[in-house]
Amino acid sequence: VWEVDDRVVVALELPGVSSECIEVRLEGESLVVGGEIPATPEGEGRFLRIERPRGRFHRVIPLPPGVKGEPSAVLTAGVLEVTLPCSRSGRRRIPIDGGR
Repeated sequence: VWEVDDRVVVALELPGVSSECIEVRLEGESLVVGGEIPATPEGEGRFLRIERPRGRFHRVIPLPPGVKGEPSAVLTAGVLEVTLPCSRSGRRRIPIDGGR
């Protein structure tokens, strides 16, 4: 999760998962991502070793204050990237008086 100018970006690695198997929603001050990573490969054969997690997953990601507007989500090369517009109006830099 990171912030860039006027947006917050959340990236999740989901190799082998299609967009149909993922649910993304906002709940209050959190982004909720869930779905299922397929348990078996397509085609014939059997696993000899698996190092990727399989099965259902569910993540709740707290968001910083000021997230507003319509989010967007893109799944590219196994990485889900959710972009949420963010208002900086509630943030101000506080000057520090150097004094003496």
